[in-house]
Amino acid sequence: MLCDQPLVTPALLLTMIKQQQAGHAPVVAAAYGGTLGVPAVFSADSFPALRQLASAEGARKVIASYGNSAGSVPFPGGIFDVDTPAQYASLLENDMGDQATEDSDLPTEPLA
Repeated sequence: MLCDQPLVTPALLLTMIKQQQAGHAPVVAAAYGGTLGVPAVFSADSFPALRQLASAEGARKVIASYGNSAGSVPFPGGIFDVDTPAQYASLLENDMGDQATEDSDLPTEPLA
């Protein structure tokens, strides 16, 4: 997980965990913006590859290495990240939190 994706919900994370456990995929990643990315749930077999990443490198390289073996969960809100107060204000103004979490049956508060 990243700390700048305020639209991540408990429901999204639980869906990803359940899919990984049920299908035993090496990774289940969030699908947004035409790609797979974080948040993601990795099997223990993925840990060596994750440990080899350079400090500035994200997990996208490891996720991509699994190709069609990677599972995915739709997360349209994943394209929104908040790095500045202006981006946060824009997120609130556009009411994106409601759109990203409307299908959830769990509380929709973003994780802190």
